[in-house]
Amino acid sequence: MRRVMIALALVSFFGIGCSPYSKPAAEESATDVAVSPASSKMVIKVPTMSCPHGCWPTVKKTLEEQSGVASVELAKQSDESTIDKPEVTITCDGNFDAPAAIDALSKNGFEGAEVLN
Repeated sequence: MRRVMIALALVSFFGIGCSPYSKPAAEESATDVAVSPASSKMVIKVPTMSCPHGCWPTVKKTLEEQSGVASVELAKQSDESTIDKPEVTITCDGNFDAPAAIDALSKNGFEGAEVLN
């Protein structure tokens, strides 16, 4: 939660639009990526997403409802009946606020989500 608050503060202070704020590598954390450039992709790990029939549709809908999202795709799984790689790729078409998306996932029961890139 602290990381999300820091990221939101950075967005407010620096007025980050389409480019992520660059910090020294020692200070960087996955949830500090506040927004993604237009027409770019971002991967979010959702460790509590475990089933393709209930969890995945909820995660997809939650992320598609976020501003700046063009599409949401589930990572390729080794078996279609389970999720063994709980990662989604978001294609952005505008300002995508990662902390807000992480918060929305958490509110829908998917705590612990984090931006991987």
